[in-house]
Amino acid sequence: MEEFVEADVRRVVADCLGVGSEELGSEISLRDDLAADSLDLVELAMALEAEFAIVISERILDRVRTYGDLVETTGVLVQRRCEAEAAGAERPLRMWVRITPPAGGSAGTLERTGWLTPYTAETVAEDALRAGKGAQLEVTVAASTMAGLDRVQQQFARLGTRGVQVSVRGGDRSPEPRAQSAAERAAERHDVAVAGADPPLSHRLLDELARARMTVTVSGYLEDEPWQADDRIGRAVAIGSSPAS
Repeated sequence: MEEFVEADVRRVVADCLGVGSEELGSEISLRDDLAADSLDLVELAMALEAEFAIVISERILDRVRTYGDLVETTGVLVQRRCEAEAAGAERPLRMWVRITPPAGGSAGTLERTGWLTPYTAETVAEDALRAGKGAQLEVTVAASTMAGLDRVQQQFARLGTRGVQVSVRGGDRSPEPRAQSAAERAAERHDVAVAGADPPLSHRLLDELARARMTVTVSGYLEDEPWQADDRIGRAVAIGSSPAS
């Protein structure tokens, strides 16, 4: 099974850890050679779960030391998943998730897509709780039966007692972005003004501030400092309604 998953594992690892795929040899240590910390490894595990519809527990992840270990472990988990499906077990559902913070909250909307494994379900629940009381959790799953939808609803039912509004629906793609009310747009403009326009601005808000449709393109960073992108966008807004690039 390893030879069938290696190419995709190599791509995911290269993307998540920001390394060249040619650097990934069997004996390469994820922590020592690629400088991956605990958070990097958790994000890598989640990316592999989304790619292969598997569950990589913390216990399994702790045993992975090298890139070769990761490929072998992924192959074993994919094989187990295939065997379980052949025995009649249900395949994880594809999901699209949107978490909208409560009105007046400082956090932005969080969106996630992947396979609804127990690990990702717990991660989504933690993100929703972190957003605070009054947050909205919208879950769209590729479930064709009411039983499938009910099962997903039960996974997130406890969030309702913690002040999170949960909605679950079936579908084969993510829902369209929710339209903002006039009050929400006004609050967003106020927050930007109070903060000195330092936070990242959405294209929608840029359009409203400039009273014209704007396109902001950042083609590079000065001295390789990524956060300078916000400064460029801020200066573009300050100039006026003319597009900046």
